[in-house]
Amino acid sequence: MSSMLLGLLSSETFKRNNKVLEEHFKDGVDELSALLKCHLLIEQNLRDFCNASVLNPSHLKGKRFQFSHVVSLARALIEEPKDLDVSWMWGAIDLLNGLRNSYAHELDPNLLLIEEKKNKLIKLLSPMIKDEPLYKGVDVPLNVYLGILIGALSGYLFFILETRGGLKG
Repeated sequence: MSSMLLGLLSSETFKRNNKVLEEHFKDGVDELSALLKCHLLIEQNLRDFCNASVLNPSHLKGKRFQFSHVVSLARALIEEPKDLDVSWMWGAIDLLNGLRNSYAHELDPNLLLIEEKKNKLIKLLSPMIKDEPLYKGVDVPLNVYLGILIGALSGYLFFILETRGGLKG
């Protein structure tokens, strides 16, 4: 298990995600920017996973699949471990997409609906940090939860690929 963790920490995906998080999720980044960037990073992680999981990834290159299609394809390529419940992660990704769509597809977004979706996302992800002393008694910003989601997805997809026998390329 420790070799898998070391592999994750030295993977190109981890390095890319870390660089994006450092550059784009700095203190003071507004929630909308963080949300949009998180959505893009989640999509890139899922696309990379799909490319690494199929026999002929060249057929996927440059294709303009919708986010929901990329999520569905990735989930179809995963045999989820029976001893690991990741339904919260997929639920958070669906909520993230709904939040992004609330902004992207509405000229006058419904701010009450957006706040409701944001609170659902935070509620779904908050168990991930409930025992962390750093976050006790602190109003944790959405950006932290988005970072948790990116990290969880990245680690999970890496784990899936590694258990299949390693990453391609």
